[in-house]
Amino acid sequence: MKVIEIETNKERGVKLTGYLQEVGGEFEGIHKRPAVIVLPGGGYGICSDREADPVALEFARVGYQAFILRYTVRAEQKELIWPHPINDYDEAYDLIKEHADEWFVDTDRIAVCGFSAGGHLAACTATIAKNRPKAAILVYPAINDDMCDFCAPGLPRPAQEVDDLTPPCFISAARDDLLVSVSNAMNFASALTENGINFELHIHSYGNHGYSNGARWVNQNSISRGAQGWMNEATRFLEEVWGIFTSNGFTKPEIKRCVSGDMEKYLSVDCTVLYLEQQGERISHIIGEQLKTIDTIIKAKGYDGAAASYVKTLYTLRGMLEVAGLPKEYIDSLDNELNTIEAIRG
Repeated sequence: MKVIEIETNKERGVKLTGYLQEVGGEFEGIHKRPAVIVLPGGGYGICSDREADPVALEFARVGYQAFILRYTVRAEQKELIWPHPINDYDEAYDLIKEHADEWFVDTDRIAVCGFSAGGHLAACTATIAKNRPKAAILVYPAINDDMCDFCAPGLPRPAQEVDDLTPPCFISAARDDLLVSVSNAMNFASALTENGINFELHIHSYGNHGYSNGARWVNQNSISRGAQGWMNEATRFLEEVWGIFTSNGFTKPEIKRCVSGDMEKYLSVDCTVLYLEQQGERISHIIGEQLKTIDTIIKAKGYDGAAASYVKTLYTLRGMLEVAGLPKEYIDSLDNELNTIEAIRG
């Protein structure tokens, strides 16, 4: 493993640290690695060491190129620091992309992982940054208006900025958090729900604030077993989004960025049935017979007219074909064909 440190802004003390692992050689099936940019918390007053190396090294343990960004923080209580932190992130992201070949980074698999105020910054990278990450992990994030105002003046409200370009998000918080209420995590999850973005939300039974990577050696507070294992759950979520990282590269992802394929650029079996019908004759050679079968199933259930159309807005093609008992291999084959066709948006 090679450790790099780059001071991206000396005046503001911004530093990017990277834990970089090799590819090739004994890792002959691996040519690039997924990456994560860790954004420590600290109320925009410090960048917590507890939420830096202990987290980055856990990601390195499962094969990631792990970076820590110590972004701009305020020197005094009411200092206006925005937009320096998100500019720091964009500069770091550009640097990682620029050195992707040298650092063996898969630029299609770069995530952010932020804690508390760093969770606010991570949420902003997912919603308003020039360089959106491919996934975002938010751990007890500061999202609500009162928390934003508490951290620093002029901070954006990321829950209000969620859009159809927001990447999949994993969110972890503790029910008994005395500093950043779980309502922060829940409100961001609600915004993701409203915009159809895939996410996973974990509210642990106890753990208070600042449980970092969940390890007992990092924590003075009592934390639940769920909070202790949140990093395993987060990496499992990334496996679903990106595919499993193996000695021969990545398997096929299990879920897409959006809950519905209707929001994606290309068609898929994860589009709703009605949306696919609206694509017209150009896809009839692929799924025309399947759509007829679905009509038969819906009529057999007693739905007709407007009711039938409503059902078609609820169910994806994948879901209906699974109801019909068709094998996964067949559904995946249809998906591959549809993936080559750009959607016509209404």
